Amino acid sequence: MGMKDKVSDATVAHLKRLAMTLPFLLPQPAPTLCPSQGPPTATGPLGTRKHSNIKWHSLSEGSSPLQLLVTSTRTVVAMMDSGSLADIDDEYEKLVIQLNPPRVTVDNTSSRKATLVQVASANRHGSLLDVVQVLTDLNLSISRAYISSDGEWFMDVFHVVDQCGNKIYDNEVIDRIQQSLSTRALSSRPLRRSVGIEASSEHTSIELIGRDRPGLLSEIFAVLVDLKCNVVAAEVWTHNSRMASVVYITDEVNGGPIDDSDRLAKVKRLLRYILKGDRDKSAKTATSMGVTHTQRRLHQMLYADRDYDKDDTDGEDAASDRSKPVVTVENCTEKGYSMVNLRCKDRPKLLFDTVCTLTDMQYVVFHATVIAEGPEAYQEYYIRHVDGSPISSEGERQRLILCLEAAIRRGNTEGVKLELCCEDRVGLLSDVTRIFRENGLSVSRAEVTTRGSQAVNVFYVTDSSGNPVCSQMIEAVRNEIGQTILQVKDEANPNSSTENTGKFSFGSLFRSRSEKILHNLGVVIDNDALFNVTDRNGNKVRDKEIICCIQNSLGSDACSFPGIGNSVGIVPSKEHTFIEMTGTDRPGLLSEICAVLANRNCSVAKAELWTHNTRVAAVVHVTEESTGGAVEDPERLSAIKELLCNVLRGDNDSRMGRMTVSKDRTHTERRLHQMMFGDRDYESTVVGAGDDKPRPQVAVMDCAEKDYSVVILRSRDRPKLLFDTVCTLTDMQYVVFHGTVDTRDDEAYQEYFIRHVDGYPINSEAERQRVIKCLEAAIERRTTEGLEMVLRTEDRHGLLSDVTRVFRENGLTIRRAEISTQEGKASDTFYLSEMSGKPVEAKTIDSICRQLGEMVVRVKQSPLLAPKPPEVAGATSFLFGNLLKASLQSFRSVRSYS
Repeated sequence: MGMKDKVSDATVAHLKRLAMTLPFLLPQPAPTLCPSQGPPTATGPLGTRKHSNIKWHSLSEGSSPLQLLVTSTRTVVAMMDSGSLADIDDEYEKLVIQLNPPRVTVDNTSSRKATLVQVASANRHGSLLDVVQVLTDLNLSISRAYISSDGEWFMDVFHVVDQCGNKIYDNEVIDRIQQSLSTRALSSRPLRRSVGIEASSEHTSIELIGRDRPGLLSEIFAVLVDLKCNVVAAEVWTHNSRMASVVYITDEVNGGPIDDSDRLAKVKRLLRYILKGDRDKSAKTATSMGVTHTQRRLHQMLYADRDYDKDDTDGEDAASDRSKPVVTVENCTEKGYSMVNLRCKDRPKLLFDTVCTLTDMQYVVFHATVIAEGPEAYQEYYIRHVDGSPISSEGERQRLILCLEAAIRRGNTEGVKLELCCEDRVGLLSDVTRIFRENGLSVSRAEVTTRGSQAVNVFYVTDSSGNPVCSQMIEAVRNEIGQTILQVKDEANPNSSTENTGKFSFGSLFRSRSEKILHNLGVVIDNDALFNVTDRNGNKVRDKEIICCIQNSLGSDACSFPGIGNSVGIVPSKEHTFIEMTGTDRPGLLSEICAVLANRNCSVAKAELWTHNTRVAAVVHVTEESTGGAVEDPERLSAIKELLCNVLRGDNDSRMGRMTVSKDRTHTERRLHQMMFGDRDYESTVVGAGDDKPRPQVAVMDCAEKDYSVVILRSRDRPKLLFDTVCTLTDMQYVVFHGTVDTRDDEAYQEYFIRHVDGYPINSEAERQRVIKCLEAAIERRTTEGLEMVLRTEDRHGLLSDVTRVFRENGLTIRRAEISTQEGKASDTFYLSEMSGKPVEAKTIDSICRQLGEMVVRVKQSPLLAPKPPEVAGATSFLFGNLLKASLQSFRSVRSYS
């Protein structure tokens, strides 16, 4: 029927429940535990034995029970008239707690090994969690627990010890237990919210959730420092490739919470950019002026983020050397319960973690037994869903098992425990976590606190793959941060060595080539014949200096320069040191690379970076800041190489990041093509990647009459397009016998008659498809999409680090970069897009321009134009006609910027 009838039913139910509370208005002994499913008789039910040395805590101060009953009943009746059922439940539960205050005893005589904390009170959903949370927050270890609740009443018995395993005799601690479990403390917790949040005049709390990756924590703290926010406390958990954190910040200026809504929105937006990355659509941030129970909230955040769903990258082998929790769930049909059994390695706060999860999943614990008096913990729960039914499906059973396993693993502290104690200062956390990242350490868990002016921070660190850290890496970090302020508290697998961690496989950087050299190549500059080239403005080349440069560059000595067995010519250089890097692209990578080089006192004189299909390749020319020349010290070069390898490695790079340091010079763009090709960037790693963008059209077919393979390419024209395609054909060991290139109306058309260096045309479908993919990749690598931003300014140490950080904080990712320095002037070009690949919004451009100031000289959006589809049949006929009619001297002219 209607709402009025539902309210009427609720009225009857609540009046019955109110009537049940009347017997408890007079002093009553606590009810006895259920003998069949309560604690063992050796302990005895609460109220059945006389205790000495027991402190009773009466919680019935204030109004008389009768006054409370009358007032609350009137409130309930008024709510019933308005039809607010949720508010009725809240008001009723508050009334029940007031009429039946918790009866708390702290008993030091009944057990020889532990102090017994016994709690009896009116029951409500979450009561068990409240009590466990209080004991856990007081740093008490629960060695045994017996839980029983039937209907409106619960009784819990906890055997607790301090951190040293001793009983609790300190009266101050006992008083804190009693006060924390008082009526006021428990009833002040919001009944409808699973986590209590109350206003704070001291801090602003920030909640972060997203995909974990090396360096993420460092980026978060760096953003907060830049926004003039001081981190006074924080806790960070990682599990199953996810990261959750609650951070408490203050305004650096006034030391209080941040109450400016616009500033809070900016903090939230920039942190969300950091968390989002280029593939995490579920990253979230939230800011609050209140406080929350941090660990309680972290459980909720990770549970809501479904961290219990196994990540594909987290195979069984990764956990084979760790003690895996054993969880079973069965139905107890006689009593209408579901029975949950857990067995795992014991650790602090284990009971809190499991009860949190059961509560978040809306299960009620009716009876439970917990034993943790050795290295192993055993927990047994009799549960029902809040609707009163046991687990009713196999899917629900499996989900509960996964969630409890995740709850146990979240709190596991894996890795080396490092404790940092020193004078607090602005930027401390940013500096420390950056040093961790540069030395290949990944933070699996962190607890940050500030006591007065002292920072007391605990970090659990592993290497970037989640494996134990060797002692050399730890000592390197301690030497950089300070031996006295950074202490190693414990270390997992102390026998680990560098032979098992941090090892890279470089392999050969250059592919072998055919040992053929063209000698005595004659070069003629003719404005009516062979290669028809123009300058950037489309005009013929008449400058004598440029013509002379062309002749010298293509002369005999110049063209014989590349080594026979090397695909890129290299000559020694005393001016620069050359660094080559490949790896998985991610937002902020270039910023991290530049920061490492700046911290190692290296200046970037020139650099070029390409990204394609989630891969990144870069060639960087660096100099010694003090001398302005190449970096000569081999130990320093080795250190730079190690730090950059750590930055490139990441935690999700199935193809390991690579880098090399050399004092030789290479052709940058030629090398970038080789690096990308060697890294197999032509293999698509993202389903549907690029489907919404115009793609180059490539066709490969056989010319049986002449024993060639014919390659046809049609795409949007751009500078250096011919260079890119010829590079790829050469790297793939194909010889071009005839070719035609034409560029008209912004569209480029290319045709090649090729054979492999062994003299054969393409002879399989797989080889044909590989050529198509590689040529598509060659064209796409240098495509200038998105926002082009040109910077001109006085060069200075750390300039690139600052600029790329600004891009990162505004949610932009760098698709391509060209960096150069001439006579003290920095001239840098960046091609940028949002992390999703979309064009950059105008408000983001304005924000960046304001931050970078006068150094920005040009900003231009560069959307791609869709190319026309290739007319394969017509093109083929045209090619065959050319082949029959033409010789090498009759090839058509080339008009291109290549």
